[in-house]
Amino acid sequence: MEARAANFTRRRGRGLLLSLLFPFLKAAAALLRGAPPPGRPETLLVFQAYQVGDLYMALPALRLLSRHKRIVVACRPDCEGLLRRAGLEAMPFPHPFFLDQTPGAFLSGLRAARALRGRIGEALDLNADPRTALMLAAAGAWSCVTYARSFGWFFDETFSIQPDTAHQSDKDLAVVVAYLARRGIALAPEAAAAAGTVSGSDASLLLSCWTRKDEKNWPLEYWDKVLERLIAKGRVFAILDAPDGDEAFAAFRERWRGKAQFLSAGLEAIEDSVRRSAGVVATDNFLGHMAAWHGKPVFWINGSSDPAHVAPRGPGTRIVQYDPMPCRPCGHRCVNPRYKCCLLDLRPERVLADLEDWLDGKVSRTPA
Repeated sequence: MEARAANFTRRRGRGLLLSLLFPFLKAAAALLRGAPPPGRPETLLVFQAYQVGDLYMALPALRLLSRHKRIVVACRPDCEGLLRRAGLEAMPFPHPFFLDQTPGAFLSGLRAARALRGRIGEALDLNADPRTALMLAAAGAWSCVTYARSFGWFFDETFSIQPDTAHQSDKDLAVVVAYLARRGIALAPEAAAAAGTVSGSDASLLLSCWTRKDEKNWPLEYWDKVLERLIAKGRVFAILDAPDGDEAFAAFRERWRGKAQFLSAGLEAIEDSVRRSAGVVATDNFLGHMAAWHGKPVFWINGSSDPAHVAPRGPGTRIVQYDPMPCRPCGHRCVNPRYKCCLLDLRPERVLADLEDWLDGKVSRTPA
């Protein structure tokens, strides 16, 4: 039997619910779309209003597609500037229903989508998400296209890619190559676009110690040990602030106030800091992907993700994780009797040993 990567599977509970609701939702999608308007736009809309890390993993595919077809990328509003910097046209597309599956988030996304009617012709979704198909229908897309994935029934056209395509960047490239092939443009599957430009280094590190998804967070008391070691070694670093952080992060920030610098900024300013940095130390979040795109070394503290699926792709990426972990990957919905043991059992002593080796081999102490 042919292996199928995580990019092709869905959670069964949601799939069953979607199966039951499908006839009603399909009819609703048709009503939301309505009749195609005259003078439909020729520009292809590529939907990428997901996580910031997803956007960076998709950038090679988006650049490749833009060489052969005029595209506009539907993105989170805070990512518009990042795409323009990458030489791509952007369309802010609020998509709260992606992270918050509540009626209020659905209606809010629906209103935002309806406001875009008349601006969208054909739309390509790199993620084959049925929620996206509904939003694109509400936005008036006259054709929604994606790759063949479970429960992709709301899309008007689907096509096959290799089912063992594991890494998200490879999957995005495979989707673009297959889409172009259906439009009469044949490319090699390994075709890719250049990454971002590597800029100079000021020898400082940038650390990301907290994300909104607790299942990804390495304990902050473990991070304390890392900061202590970096200071003892004379390493210069800044910590990415989290204004929306929880009480534990607020306490962490307070105990390091005056001893460590915290960077509080928008995504474009964070990208500038990454490009100036000597490297990034982070958990499973967007900062590692941003740094890898810009050719910076990444020290990636992994918990429940499969590195073959989402590890940052850069010349100096070091992955540290606790093994064996039979329940990895869990989709960041911990199923282990010991909550988050993949990160709790990843002790600071192990991480520090790997971190020092990575620093000695990949990260200079002096500006480039």
